[in-house]
Amino acid sequence: MVQLGFTNEAYDQIHNLLTIIQTDDSPVRKSDALNYLLGAVTKCTDNIFWEIYNLFYETCTTRMLSSKKNSKGQSSLAHWAGYVTKRDPERGKQLVEAIEGPIHKQQALQSIEF
Repeated sequence: MVQLGFTNEAYDQIHNLLTIIQTDDSPVRKSDALNYLLGAVTKCTDNIFWEIYNLFYETCTTRMLSSKKNSKGQSSLAHWAGYVTKRDPERGKQLVEAIEGPIHKQQALQSIEF
């Protein structure tokens, strides 16, 4: 929609989806949904992309109710490290620092190298 010039309509649809996603209590399901939405907004303006990214980052780094880390979210976050770093190196650095496990951290660093 954005590429066709329907920026306002796309923004409305994105916010409708965010409203639905935010009702879910599970950080795993939220991070999964936000991961897909983030992929869909890579061509959008910085304001839209970073709004979704910030929610995605927060969800991926939020521990589950059992106090365990959100491994799936951390893996998804690692996947975005290269793209985020290209778009904003400071946020890329913050992303890598937020990843808890050595495997996901290594994946993030490899993503940045390519």
